[in-house]
Amino acid sequence: MRLVAIVILCWGASGCVAGTLPPTRSDIGTTLQQPNGDLQTGVRMSTGVHYASGTLNEKQDYDIGIGYVYERVEASGQDITDKEVMDDGRPRSSQGAYVSVARLMTNNLRESNRTWLGIKAEYLRASGAGEDSVSILARGTWEIFGAGEGGSGFSDDCGGGAGYAYGTTALGLFIEGGARRSLDNEASFAATAGVSVRLPFLFGFAYNLCGD
Repeated sequence: MRLVAIVILCWGASGCVAGTLPPTRSDIGTTLQQPNGDLQTGVRMSTGVHYASGTLNEKQDYDIGIGYVYERVEASGQDITDKEVMDDGRPRSSQGAYVSVARLMTNNLRESNRTWLGIKAEYLRASGAGEDSVSILARGTWEIFGAGEGGSGFSDDCGGGAGYAYGTTALGLFIEGGARRSLDNEASFAATAGVSVRLPFLFGFAYNLCGD
């Protein structure tokens, strides 16, 4: 019935916006890579849908996720997936997808923190002359978390809006590392450390009846 009411309000309003965000985990960190003994640094970012972000169970003992990953590595002679020397000195970027599974290792409910240990598989498509690659990474995460649900709204003479959240919110630190192999069988090592953020399922809408 609430969804029907929202649709009716938006249909009759001169302006209406609505959106949803699935339960996610997002990472940003500094990466260190060593193809053929050539040390390189860069930045990595990822975001994906994760089961442990969409539950109210604070004792949830496993997590599975799938999402998008992007990295930008500074040139220092060779790209992480390129065997040719880069004469222009420009950084190289790669992007692709990941799948991850993790198991809860510790859970301190009194202080609202927990640790995860998991495995992450990636497929990256390199820009320019780089080769596509696959990676298998081990990952450890420590996070402060809290689960809950709730909503709020506002209204005035011209319109209103509301929002609703369901799941787990968390802020944490992570480190991951492992082996990468380009599709031409060139092996390398990669490690990343950074900050991780969980967001629950989110829904919100706003409407305007006045038209100005």
